[in-house]
Amino acid sequence: MATVGTLLVVAIVFCNVIARYLFNTPFHWAEEVTSITVILIGFFPAAALLRKGWHVKFDLVSDRIESRLPRVSNALQILVNLCGIAFAGIIVWQTGINILNSWKFNMREPSMLGTPLWVPYSYMLIGSILLLIAFSCQLFDNISQIKGARKSES
Repeated sequence: MATVGTLLVVAIVFCNVIARYLFNTPFHWAEEVTSITVILIGFFPAAALLRKGWHVKFDLVSDRIESRLPRVSNALQILVNLCGIAFAGIIVWQTGINILNSWKFNMREPSMLGTPLWVPYSYMLIGSILLLIAFSCQLFDNISQIKGARKSES
């Protein structure tokens, strides 16, 4: 899905550049559609990528620590999860405020389509909530791994 969204963004931007510089008539809707698509391809798959372990990490450091010091690796994972929970929580909180304000004041994109701003903000909110849940699940998984390792050692 993210691949289709990325291809859509590239195609729209490419066609808009051609229309702007060759024909001097850009698509007035292009920036709005690409910004909403970028929000969708950025926020929606983030939680799934985190749960699958495909998110960005420093393999060089994490692989060495994991093989040599598994307890330190688990502690670092818990720290990363706590930071992720804080980050996603702040995004959920601020996006919720933005949704309420854009709804209350009927804020819209300044373009031909005039999309209400609460629509892309809602996409951000849903993706952020999913990311918050994924970080929380991963935190509980790491804590249970540490408890399981302690039980097996005793």
